[in-house]
Amino acid sequence: MFNIKMGIALITTTILFGCDINQTEKGALPDLKAEGSNMPEFNIDIVEVKVKTKTVEEEVPDVKVVVPDEKNEI
Repeated sequence: MFNIKMGIALITTTILFGCDINQTEKGALPDLKAEGSNMPEFNIDIVEVKVKTKTVEEEVPDVKVVVPDEKNEI
């Protein structure tokens, strides 16, 4: 559960602080007749994230499983 919260916090931080947003055009409210409105335009430069993977060989211990006989069970 802690890893999920940390992941969400990392993604949120990257989204909020990892991009540069510049307003390229100002917006304007429409007049009372609601005609001729203009939505603002933005250029957004998003941070490039490079993710790499690599294969690693890990040593795994041998596990011995002992199954008790039916006679010894309680």
